[in-house]
Amino acid sequence: MSSRQVRFMSSFVVLATALALTGLFAPGAGAQVFTATFIANPTDAVKNQVITTVPLNPGAPKVKVQVSASETSVAGLLVTLQFVIGQGFAWTTNLSGNEAITDGSGVATFPDLKIGDPNEALFTDYEFEAIVTGGEPTTPPITLNAAVASEGAFSNPFDIWDAGCKGSGCSVAIRNGLDVYRTTQNVRLTASDLSASTLPGLQCPNQTLVVFPGDVFVHETNGTGPVGLTNHVTFADLNGGGGGGAAALSASDDDPDSGPRIKWCVGTKTRAPWLRNGAPFTRQDTNGDGTLDLYVGIAPKCPATNPRSYAPCIVGRSRDGQGGFIIRGWLPGGDPPRRT
Repeated sequence: MSSRQVRFMSSFVVLATALALTGLFAPGAGAQVFTATFIANPTDAVKNQVITTVPLNPGAPKVKVQVSASETSVAGLLVTLQFVIGQGFAWTTNLSGNEAITDGSGVATFPDLKIGDPNEALFTDYEFEAIVTGGEPTTPPITLNAAVASEGAFSNPFDIWDAGCKGSGCSVAIRNGLDVYRTTQNVRLTASDLSASTLPGLQCPNQTLVVFPGDVFVHETNGTGPVGLTNHVTFADLNGGGGGGAAALSASDDDPDSGPRIKWCVGTKTRAPWLRNGAPFTRQDTNGDGTLDLYVGIAPKCPATNPRSYAPCIVGRSRDGQGGFIIRGWLPGGDPPRRT
């Protein structure tokens, strides 16, 4: 997750701006001011699945907003969820199910709330702001967008992923099943295939063969244990990649450290994984905000003894019999991004 301090500051700026624009610091006489509070917050979900109060569980209790008012009924009001915009926030036009009408208790429930695009979860989050507008005509008149008068109108931050699972040893697949991640703990595991533009600074200078120049692969666990990765690079991938397929096809069958080779360029939050596996690394500004953030290096070959303890590292690789390669190895838990 990205910095909560950044999100709080951004939320404050959005809040103050909205208040200034709508004159809510001092509502006019007779104006009806509403406040809104998320009483059931959104949590992490897979793209195009219902966002609920339990991560990766579309059948769990739904997102809810409580609306209160001082002088009029709170039933029949329209509540719209819109993205908070600013540094550290993600947004997309691929949002649905974000409008609901309050019941007699002033509660708006969102049973089909969905987002169709994953975000880059290391430095950004999705976050909602609840906007209240009138349903039927009311007296005294409604102050539109009055929900921004309450800081409670902002939801908790959350992320959207291409795939996710929960449980001991669970696995998720991206790239149409060609990349498979598997946990080693009883944790939540998520993964996405994103545009390389989300982390433009994630670069390894000695990664001469970049099979997927337009992609960055991200995963996240809510634990610290290593994650196994089976990375299938097909013949079509090799010949369509920016590094060129002919050189890659001449590489050794099982030694990731000999000849032209497919590499994993990985970014970690601390230098500890690189000090443990002995690989060279540099600190980079991977998200392009002008601040050095991740420690980036090429995953080396894993030692034969206890290889998972040296993540990120590559155990080995083999031909798939169709002109491509299958690379197996270990990545750290948490949320390290990768380029291949």
